[in-house]
Amino acid sequence: MASAVPGAVRLPELGCTVWGAAFCAPRQSASPLRGFHAPAEGVQLAVLHGEVAAQGDYGPISEEDIAASGLDYLALGHVHQYSGLRRAGETFWAYPGCPEGRGFDELGEKGVLWLEVEKGRTEAEFVPLCRRRYQILSVDLTGQADPAAAVLAALPSVKLTGVTGEITFDETGDAIRDSAYIKSVNTETGAWDFVAVQTVE
Repeated sequence: MASAVPGAVRLPELGCTVWGAAFCAPRQSASPLRGFHAPAEGVQLAVLHGEVAAQGDYGPISEEDIAASGLDYLALGHVHQYSGLRRAGETFWAYPGCPEGRGFDELGEKGVLWLEVEKGRTEAEFVPLCRRRYQILSVDLTGQADPAAAVLAALPSVKLTGVTGEITFDETGDAIRDSAYIKSVNTETGAWDFVAVQTVE
């Protein structure tokens, strides 16, 4: 899609139409769904970037716009956390999140949604895909003779062998990749686990 006006790709062999609109500027104060209504025939899907129930300039979308859209399912981007499957009127919608967390502002499991959509029914299953997971762990160091040992003891499932240098983080909580690397992964899940430790004394 190359336009902020919703356009369609028709897939007659699947009995559906996929609508989408491009986010064409750094900011967009108008709802990408305002005034839009999909045709009634076939399954009607859409993929859009925007914020539901927000007032702002990242494509604010009201639940009223979703309900009036005539869509069977609306896949949304912008929020990098799975929203759960929601419904406005007859339209199901969700933020699947992102497939891979990129920093400590994107915690927990990340993945995609596996959907089955037909008129009047949408089923969604969250499928975790991330190979690394960001977590925040609080460790109480009160009375600990060896704070480093207490921190390591709080990380029983994370193997930190092969770390070189100091791990430092930028202002958003992302590990600065040139400062360290970890050769081993979480031995239980096979995922890379980056952990920010907050200590309390």
